[in-house]
Amino acid sequence: MDGKALLSVKRLQKRFGEFFSLEVDDFSVFPGKIHGLVGVNGAGKSLLLNILSGLVSPDDGEITVNGEPQQFSTPLDAQSKGIVCIHQNINLVEDLTVAENIYLGNLPEGFLGKIDWKFINESAQTLLDTLKFPISATAKVAKLNLASRRMVEIARAFRKEPKVLLMDEPLALLSISDAQMFFPALSWLCEHGVGIVYVSHNLESVIEWCDAITVLCKGKISNRVDVSTNTDIRSLVMMMSGVNYKHNYPKLPSTLGRTLLEVKGICSRRSLDNVSFHVRKGEILGIAGMLNSGRTAIARALFGLDRITDGQISMNDTRLDLKNPDDAIAAGIGYLPENRMDRGLIGNLSVPPNITITSLEDVRNLTGLDLRREEVYARNYVKKLVIDTPFLHANVGVLSAGNQQKIHLAKWLFAGCNVLILEEPTQSIDLASKNDIYNYMGSFVQSGASIILISSDLQELMGLSDRILTLCRGKVTKEFHRGEFNAEDIMWHATLNNENREGKDEGKEGTTI
Repeated sequence: MDGKALLSVKRLQKRFGEFFSLEVDDFSVFPGKIHGLVGVNGAGKSLLLNILSGLVSPDDGEITVNGEPQQFSTPLDAQSKGIVCIHQNINLVEDLTVAENIYLGNLPEGFLGKIDWKFINESAQTLLDTLKFPISATAKVAKLNLASRRMVEIARAFRKEPKVLLMDEPLALLSISDAQMFFPALSWLCEHGVGIVYVSHNLESVIEWCDAITVLCKGKISNRVDVSTNTDIRSLVMMMSGVNYKHNYPKLPSTLGRTLLEVKGICSRRSLDNVSFHVRKGEILGIAGMLNSGRTAIARALFGLDRITDGQISMNDTRLDLKNPDDAIAAGIGYLPENRMDRGLIGNLSVPPNITITSLEDVRNLTGLDLRREEVYARNYVKKLVIDTPFLHANVGVLSAGNQQKIHLAKWLFAGCNVLILEEPTQSIDLASKNDIYNYMGSFVQSGASIILISSDLQELMGLSDRILTLCRGKVTKEFHRGEFNAEDIMWHATLNNENREGKDEGKEGTTI
């Protein structure tokens, strides 16, 4: 690129143990440009950003800002030179307002040393308006949705007057419409000379938004892409993984059997209103719906996290009384929640106990836990699900998102569940891990078990499901069988836009799979 780089690294190296985790020979960020950084989970993207933002110290190499060599010991060191990072996990204080979070750690003082709340609120609102973020500066963060919280983080980062803004998976868990709200803000930052490093598994947004793309593979730069050329997602995937995925959503053949799980007229305090459906042996049932449609409420009710106030749930024609998750597990129901680390895995424990925690009786002996037997089970699942871990007893918190999700799957396979509820199972996961998970979902239902798939990715739902239910405002609005899948119709019924649609379904043409 033309011009002087804001940020450059040369011969950057980082080891963990005796192995190199990162070896970046040359990487630069230019003013007013968005530089995409892509790679499979574990490729080194977050590690590079952690080094550039002062969270991790490199073992060797040079970092320069505006041509001047720098050494960052802490994030404050990096921020003092204009390097600000927005990390993948949202880091806001929910009990504080938007303005208080934006100025947290640097509250301006007024007369006699008192905090100038009027200035804080007014300047924060001006900043939000400038970035075209439709948020009130005085709103409590606890009441904001995920997209709005991301906006607060961007506003807080910009308040620090960055020269370079590092963004690690800023669109993770956001809907497509929410994600599009961020591009005007990024464009505005670029117009004012800020250089941006954009890390994302959302390859569509990388191609659409970025001026250049660097591909990391196993800690090294494998490709540099000029987006002015004809760049497409398939070629990026090949660069990232070396694998040509001919089918984005592999659907393994499965024989549908009798009804395994039946839900009749259930209601709950978390918005469910007379919901009924069934799942057959060998079936993947997809659930489509917008935010607060009741998708998560169904999962929580089936897993015993929320008590139903009416209706009934049956497994193999036996009525269940699901008072808590233990009841659900005993009935053969497993649940992978959307937030895998907060509600699914124990980050400071190693791989084996995270796998066996759902069925400790299988690894007990007369004196307690049989750690040798636990290790044997864990090794089996690590091999079976192709879990990439530096060593068996590594803490799961340090593993990539894709490998964490595979461990989560292993946990429920070990428990021997018959019905597996998957909520956003592939969000923020690289394409290689997605493909592994899709194939294992197919193998799971081929064994006669069932999956309830809750996903915001409509293509994923249509690619993997045998049937899809649309849910809106706590009610089932439509059931689609595989031969009837149509993206527009599914979205229509998931948003209740069918209220004034008399006769429009008949003879309607559209894209089907």
